[in-house]
Amino acid sequence: VTLYPGVIYGPGPATEGDLVGRLMRDHLRGRLPAVIGPERLWSFAFIEDVADAHVAAVTHPRPAREYVVGGVNAPQGDIYEFLRAERGRPPHEPGRGRDFQPRLVAGQHGRPGGPGT
Repeated sequence: VTLYPGVIYGPGPATEGDLVGRLMRDHLRGRLPAVIGPERLWSFAFIEDVADAHVAAVTHPRPAREYVVGGVNAPQGDIYEFLRAERGRPPHEPGRGRDFQPRLVAGQHGRPGGPGT
């Protein structure tokens, strides 16, 4: 069984594989001075939904060979709008920098605070 998740976001360790968290941290630290393609749609998938999909796929009595595991489709720019809303100012303004811990732990469909909300 193969699962193809969208852009995964949610709580967890800050790793290179955490694309949303890494983009947020890099932007806040001034390492991402510009956003290329903020209007491009990404399929965001909440980490717990992806975990549930894995469990469902391997425990299903007759699983399919492949599953696409997506969530809300939202522009990449929503990540930076989330930062602006949380901080009360545009993300590029100097401020909390390293001490800011992104709280992007939820998305649309009953998960307020994530991309697309």
